[in-house]
Amino acid sequence: MRPARITRRTRERRTRDDPVKALRRAFWFDSRPIGHRQVILEVAADVDSVDAAALTAALDDGRARSAVMADHTIAVTDVVQGSPHLFLPDGTSVHNPGIDVHWEGPWASGYPIAQATDPDWPDRLLNLVTG
Repeated sequence: MRPARITRRTRERRTRDDPVKALRRAFWFDSRPIGHRQVILEVAADVDSVDAAALTAALDDGRARSAVMADHTIAVTDVVQGSPHLFLPDGTSVHNPGIDVHWEGPWASGYPIAQATDPDWPDRLLNLVTG
């Protein structure tokens, strides 16, 4: 099997186990609108660890709405630049580690294009933080 195909299959297998990775992949690599209920459910259907019926019920009954609205207070500031944005114990922060992105069209109304990814960023960040 060719290395690119092996890498793709491994990445797809990891994504099937992790709903956050699956949503980020859908947004960044597939340019899907992950704020839409139907897209969330479609992405979740491919994630082994997600109970699709429970997720559908949670989205439909609004049980997480108050938490989302509480986060809105911070979201309208410049404190969080995007997702992911990591805040470290020493006060520094890293926005979108491991991926280089440029925007097509106007900022925040165009769409992101992932130019490069770096799967080793967690190790480098941990080494930097722990000295």
